[in-house]
Amino acid sequence: MKAIVTFTEMFVKDVNKENSVIVELFGRIVNVLFKIFLSAGIPYFIYLLLEFSNRF
Repeated sequence: MKAIVTFTEMFVKDVNKENSVIVELFGRIVNVLFKIFLSAGIPYFIYLLLEFSNRF
């Protein structure tokens, strides 16, 4: 239980700092996820455009 409290205190101290490691890590994760969704979404969008252009 004491380890959890210590980890929580370290987490809060790091998040409240100006150059937080945890906030930078979350930012990198979000950027990578955005690039993955974007790169997966563009071919699907092109496929949808081609499918609907042939039906009308």
